[in-house]
Amino acid sequence: MSHKRITMINIRQISRLYEGGTSLRETERLLNVSRRTITKYVSLFEASKLTYSDVQNKSDEELSTLFLEPPEPDKERYNNLHIQLPAMSKELGRVGVTKNLLWGEYKTRDPGGYNYSQFSHYLRQYVKHGDVTMHFEHKIRR
Repeated sequence: MSHKRITMINIRQISRLYEGGTSLRETERLLNVSRRTITKYVSLFEASKLTYSDVQNKSDEELSTLFLEPPEPDKERYNNLHIQLPAMSKELGRVGVTKNLLWGEYKTRDPGGYNYSQFSHYLRQYVKHGDVTMHFEHKIRR
């Protein structure tokens, strides 16, 4: 059931059941939605401070903008990492240097930075697109 889109009806039901005090396991059983998905929407409800009646009064379009669109990435945190990526990429080429070691140093410098999986993703992207090469055909003069 991973990566399936959740319906607005299910979002409203999760809100209703959560506000009513129903457990995550029971909500999972009733709606046939994974606990991970339920937890995600419960945290979104808490962050938005919406009640069940607020959710009921919103249109499907309003709910989709609140809950289904991906959040805007933290530009400052990304820019701080992006500045460090060239040096990290170069360091990664040295013997004994691992991504885990680089991430540990990064988190020491920037405790509010990305966790390992996201750090690894951005570093992999940079390394993949940073080493651009091109084949040149040289004309031989005779």
